[in-house]
Amino acid sequence: MKLEIKIPNIDKFYEECDIVEPTGRQSEWDECDKRNDKWWIGLSREEVIASKYSYKEGLDKLKQLELETPLGGSKKLYKWDNDDGDEMSLDRLYDDLPAMRKRIKNLGKGNGRFITIHASVGENAFVSYNQMLNRSYAIVQLVDYLENQGFRVCVVAYSDVADLGAYKDKHIDLLHVEVVVKQAEEPLNKSLLLTCISPWFLRVHLFKFWNAKFKTSWGYGRAVDGNYKTTDSDIYFRTGSCLEKSEADNYLKRYTSQIKEEDE
Repeated sequence: MKLEIKIPNIDKFYEECDIVEPTGRQSEWDECDKRNDKWWIGLSREEVIASKYSYKEGLDKLKQLELETPLGGSKKLYKWDNDDGDEMSLDRLYDDLPAMRKRIKNLGKGNGRFITIHASVGENAFVSYNQMLNRSYAIVQLVDYLENQGFRVCVVAYSDVADLGAYKDKHIDLLHVEVVVKQAEEPLNKSLLLTCISPWFLRVHLFKFWNAKFKTSWGYGRAVDGNYKTTDSDIYFRTGSCLEKSEADNYLKRYTSQIKEEDE
């Protein structure tokens, strides 16, 4: 059996995490709810609870990474006006031309075009939380860059897991779950986005969701790569990608360079 579940927003996802269905596994859900394995999850149980909608501590790390990986910003253009501006050109004034120059932001190629970033949160148990965070930070940086370039960005957190367990006595060969964690029209909240694509989003919240809805097997199956293809409107951060800082940097530079070239 192959199952696909799409959840429209983070509030609905958290709500469903706490509704244990008869098809679920209550005892394992209880274990997930009190899990306190900071060495594997990345946060303590108390920190996970406090970070459901905001991971402010991660913003300091993000600032460090942004300094290490300069992506550039939006272009600057100048507009001439008779009255409003930051500088005056005497030559233009003498020629009876608008003489006040004002810097304006050019949104570049984006111009309101929609892009969806599909962020895999799924990894197998041997992958460390620090490796997973490398991908999380890269995603936040790319979303920030794209929005500064005038794109409207939707972010979908997803996971693909094989052999998770059973649903109504039928074996689950593959389960795809996705949650919209940022709508395109919403402003970027880095702290919220970071916690919604974090290791604890998988290893606490998504684990609870699985146990609330399915009879999970020991070990929760295995994370798999869906082999999705990136297009002009859909960018995938796939399972297994950007786990090392160098790979995440290269991924960012490749996409931002491509956008800059298209904008020239």
